[in-house]
Amino acid sequence: MLITLMTLLGAALAGLILVWLLAERADRRLARRIHGQVLTAGRSGIGARTVLSGRDMLKAAKVIEKSLPLLRVAGYGRRSIRAIYPILLIVEGLVYRGDHDYEDWQRGGTAEGGWHRDLADYLSSIGADDAGIRSAIDDLRRYFKLESAMVTSPTPPTERMMTELARLRSSDVVLMVRIAFLFRATRVDEGFLRLVRPWLAIEEIREDLTSYDDDVAAGAFNTLDMYIRMYGDPGAKRLQALCARLLRTSISEMGRASSRSLARFWDAFAGRTGGVPVVAPTLSLLLPRAGHRLIAVAITRIVGGALGSVARPPAERAVVQD
Repeated sequence: MLITLMTLLGAALAGLILVWLLAERADRRLARRIHGQVLTAGRSGIGARTVLSGRDMLKAAKVIEKSLPLLRVAGYGRRSIRAIYPILLIVEGLVYRGDHDYEDWQRGGTAEGGWHRDLADYLSSIGADDAGIRSAIDDLRRYFKLESAMVTSPTPPTERMMTELARLRSSDVVLMVRIAFLFRATRVDEGFLRLVRPWLAIEEIREDLTSYDDDVAAGAFNTLDMYIRMYGDPGAKRLQALCARLLRTSISEMGRASSRSLARFWDAFAGRTGGVPVVAPTLSLLLPRAGHRLIAVAITRIVGGALGSVARPPAERAVVQD
């Protein structure tokens, strides 16, 4: 009996080692492929012409670090992440250059700058050019223009505008995920993106809640500030309602997503929240969709409570701003 048990354990361990070795081999191949693409861009000169400030690079690095769980669920290991990191740093750095261009535009400038053309040219030079990537760049431009319109207009935005802005705000992260899938020569998991995008929007809103004072003092865009402009004191509750709609969108999508998309979603969720996996990816493949929805509803209540405890501005701020 003991011998049989030891044999089974040995076979299981050998299987795990084989899986690990195959994954390492695939990761090395992917890293070499990405290195080749980077060198191609370097020879074309486009990468060398992409000038980014230290401020843009620091902000870009912060976003990439938070997005690493999304790269891992796209099939990236430590070598391939290290290989693709310079590409993502340039991509996200150009996005932040665009962000600063639009901030200047909001203060009276006349042009949005050429960040989007430089971004499209760079991605094309490394072979990262398809309809999904072009759509993500277009979404980024729409986001910047919509945010600028809200900041500069004397009229408060509408609920519809705020919902659209929340959807578009994480387009830079979506762009990085699309690039990652493209380099793996794997079809983009659109179901996974539909599941995760509302949660990315929630993360952006939560950051706005914690940076409310600084953003208001700097005259920068802030979601809570916009809702107070729109509704006065009830603005915080209206913002909570927006978050609830976003979460319901993701939960509804669980009824249509594939098992693979759901497994990737839970894996990414655990990585980005810094906690232990809520549902182990392997186990989640066995869960029925109803099980995924029940877990998501429970998490939604926790997130909703956390948002409610933060989204309560002091009474002196809860007035409609001119």
